[in-house]
Amino acid sequence: MRLLAFIANWLLLAVLVLSASAQEKPAASAYRPFVGTWTAQFQGKTFVTLKLVPAGESVSGTMTGASIHIDHDGNLTSAEPKGVMHEVFDTNLNGDVLSFKTKEEDHEPVGFEMKLDAPDSGELILKIPHPQTGAPAIKPWKIKRESGKAQDTQ
Repeated sequence: MRLLAFIANWLLLAVLVLSASAQEKPAASAYRPFVGTWTAQFQGKTFVTLKLVPAGESVSGTMTGASIHIDHDGNLTSAEPKGVMHEVFDTNLNGDVLSFKTKEEDHEPVGFEMKLDAPDSGELILKIPHPQTGAPAIKPWKIKRESGKAQDTQ
């Protein structure tokens, strides 16, 4: 009976170890496609600049603030840069989506998701922390890599 309990405990431990290793953070190379300077434009003018650099097994960087307005469908109606630089933190890669947060002084962190549709272009999605009931979901912003082109990050 003791031997059976001992074997069962070892099997449980092996399953837990395998499960934990399967949930490890992606390797640094998985973040490489996101490294570079990215911009989002509205009516031909840049309103957001996102700079991502390698940081150990992940990425970090900065992002400019912006003042935006949207219509009832979630489309941008105006977008202006604020000239304030925010630190990018809490980066996480889930499949092909990079999520991260930025924080402005005296405000709670704001989340973003970035998904590439080509090596040097993609979408940036603003994740409002506590959206108002009935508020439209903000549609993704098109972004393009301005420097650190995909071939340069290989």
